[in-house]
This record gives sequence, structure tokens and C-alpha cells, in this order.
Amino acid sequence: MIAGALGALLYRVAQICARARDSSEMQRELAQKFATALDWLPAHLIALALALAADFDAVFKAWHDYHAAHGKGYFTLDLGFLYAVAHASVDADIAAGDDHSVDAHSPLVALDDAMTVVRRALIVWLAVLALVVIAGWST
Repeated sequence: MIAGALGALLYRVAQICARARDSSEMQRELAQKFATALDWLPAHLIALALALAADFDAVFKAWHDYHAAHGKGYFTLDLGFLYAVAHASVDADIAAGDDHSVDAHSPLVALDDAMTVVRRALIVWLAVLALVVIAGWST
């Protein structure tokens, strides 16, 4: 969104180069690092949206615990925290559920709550985009 069509093209080329089988090992590794670097900021923005859409404390704790357990800093190119964050947001939504007549351990309940959290995260980003447009920061 920030870089426009050229940014989208650069992102797609980076993803294709990272998966290319006919390049050398060094080129493929460099392309994978570059593609992961391009994914780093959106992954953290998704984690922020999930934190705002669900239980912020639970999501932040999952993010912090993931990095503490793996012994890596917060600014590494490891995107594995997304699973922990998503799991924590859905678990928090299930725990806060108002309907006590359903089985909280059912996979269908977890799937339904996951879709609810995803919808709320999308609403968060729609609100952010609306504020950007209203403020006139878009070109």
C-alpha cells in the first residue's frame, strides 16, 4: 500500500525468487531473507491488529513469551510468533465467550471464534485506512 504498484511487484518478485529452484543456494538464501524482511512489518502489524481485536494482554504476553522462549530478539526475521499470537487471541476470545451452553473445547467453536477475531482485525484495519483517507495522508 505504501509503495504502490511498484512495491507490489517488488514483493511478488521477491517471493518468486525465494522459491526458485534453479538459482544457487546463496542466491536463494539471500532472496528468502529479503522476502522474510518484507514480511516482517506486516506480520507485526497483524499481531497488533489481533491484540486490538482480542485480549491485548494475552496477545502481548504470547508475543513476548515466544521471543523469550526462542532466545531471539524482537527484531529478528523469525515470523513464528504469528501462530502463538493467533492462538492466544482465539483462546482469549473463547475464554471470554458469553455462551456457556456450547462446548468450549469443540473445534467448531474455536473456528467460529477465530473467524470472529479475524473479522474484528479486518475492521481495525478498515478503521485505520479510513483515518488515513480522512486525514488526507494518502496520495
